[in-house]
Amino acid sequence: MSMFTVVIPTLDRAETLAHTLKSCTIQGGDDFEVLVSDNLSVDNTAEVLAHFQKLEPRLRVVRPRRRLGQATHWEFALGHAQPGFVMVLGADDALLPHCMERARKALERFPDAKVLSSTAGILYFYPNAGGKESGQLNLIDQGERMEVRSSREGLSKLLNADCRVTDLPYPYGCAWMHTSLLDRVRSQTGRLIPCRTPPVFLTLACLAYTDDYVHVDPGFACPGVSAKSIGYSAQHAHGDRERDKEFFEESNIEEKDIAFHPLVGDSRAEHIHVAETLLMAQEAGVLPREPAIPWTKFIALAYRDFQRGEWSERDQKSNLESLQRVSKNMGCGDIIERALELGDISRWKQTLGFTLLEFTIDGASVQMDTTPMKLEGVHEAAHLADTLLQARVESINGRAISTMNLPAEYFLRWLLSSLDGNRTLRAQYNTRCVESDRRAAERERAKALLAEAKSQIRELRTSRPVRAKSLASRLFRRFRMRKPSSEGDAI
Repeated sequence: MSMFTVVIPTLDRAETLAHTLKSCTIQGGDDFEVLVSDNLSVDNTAEVLAHFQKLEPRLRVVRPRRRLGQATHWEFALGHAQPGFVMVLGADDALLPHCMERARKALERFPDAKVLSSTAGILYFYPNAGGKESGQLNLIDQGERMEVRSSREGLSKLLNADCRVTDLPYPYGCAWMHTSLLDRVRSQTGRLIPCRTPPVFLTLACLAYTDDYVHVDPGFACPGVSAKSIGYSAQHAHGDRERDKEFFEESNIEEKDIAFHPLVGDSRAEHIHVAETLLMAQEAGVLPREPAIPWTKFIALAYRDFQRGEWSERDQKSNLESLQRVSKNMGCGDIIERALELGDISRWKQTLGFTLLEFTIDGASVQMDTTPMKLEGVHEAAHLADTLLQARVESINGRAISTMNLPAEYFLRWLLSSLDGNRTLRAQYNTRCVESDRRAAERERAKALLAEAKSQIRELRTSRPVRAKSLASRLFRRFRMRKPSSEGDAI
């Protein structure tokens, strides 16, 4: 039996950590463990953890001696995981209720698999996230599938900037990876994460050290975005610039993290993070030196995405300077200068000599505002998302929908009225509601008739006993009840 360990590195996230732990502790099985690494938080994280440790014997807590940088802290946390499969979960993310059932089912079917992947098709924004996405739940219905995919093909796409890193095995909420892969990284590089971007590097390790991986949908987790999410603060136009600055400067970190590559430096662009990780993986010997990284393409993608964001004037200047620096260092400085000269992104794209892909996920996409639902946290968003995905799977497979057990009927009625792309699910739900209402009305009428009959019988018993028996017989026939076996039976 393989062990599954969810590793949760956390730092001052007590207000969301409780929701994350709730989503983990509902998972069944003795082959499952939750490992929280508290990076010396100063809020009430310790109290939250102590509370859950009393309730959940599968929860284990570790702490470093000094506060560590992000990648170093991930390495510390992963180093305490038991042999088996691991997944890193943010302290504002949640496991889906059916997470472990799907993982075990995949491993039963493919017992030699070292990586179990899923589509990054769910994202919940806490109401305090800021920006227009606050309170929003994004959901992409991929249907039900379990298939083997080529690691080499996936790595080739990433090396050519033809896919997002989250389209591949992404062990930050979207994939399980076996600890034997981490052992290979350590033997190759001397440490587990030899770069500044741990989620991207772990994805590369999954692809570099396997021939193939198992892809599963529906997936395993519901990532959350809260006010303290580092990725959102650092890479989003509406992110918290103070947290952005704190992350890059590591002003609250005692043991500083691995430095950015000197030719790249810090950047808010995800595409630059991916390219830098590829470069550092090549230099560490995890990836071969060939093919060469297409820096022109990665920089162009980053520039396009920056132009689409609603960045402040100060942020726009900072973003542009970061791209100018890396493009100059990588020998493709003209790409940004040409964009500035032309001033029109459409004309600039026509001069590139390659196509900038639009990265999308196939499937029915749903965006819902959960603000009226007053969700408690990401664990309830995960319950909502998993319920809808599982119900959709059951409806496609022709089975009765048995998982629609959300706590409030008004909540589900409102939700399904917004799912324009899911007519099958909405129609089935409406049919069930009509039938339920009809039966409820029948029960109420029957109760009223029975109450009236009992009242009449009590009155007739006191004044006309013989007539009461006759009336009782008629009532029994009316309600199709068994007639008394003898004249002496009481009503």
